[in-house]
Amino acid sequence: MLEIVEPAVRSRDSGELEAALSEVGIPCSRVNNFKEVLEHPQSVARNLVQEIEHPRLGKMRAVRNPVVLDHDGPDMARHAPLLGEHSEEILLALGYSRDAIEKFVSAGVTRLASTPAAASSSEAAE
Repeated sequence: MLEIVEPAVRSRDSGELEAALSEVGIPCSRVNNFKEVLEHPQSVARNLVQEIEHPRLGKMRAVRNPVVLDHDGPDMARHAPLLGEHSEEILLALGYSRDAIEKFVSAGVTRLASTPAAASSSEAAE
């Protein structure tokens, strides 16, 4: 069956294919690539792409939570965490002692990255 369908699908662009399928009552929707999603008029109108400061990458574009039910939606407060950036904080909140956390780090269970420089040097060692 794929040998019949695939050539027909590949002969049209996604917009044409979506229109043809919809015209005959087949539920469908094209899937946008990242560029199309980020530049889509609705994404732009809802301010889904925001510029943030990353500790190692500098200014970068990032996508905030796409579930926007109110006027502004949730704010993007910070960058995605670096490897191990919040490990110690979370483990301490869960009740682990600093000694136990050191043992986890020594055993390779987790990592600690208290600063961007520390994260860079530990990742460069791999």
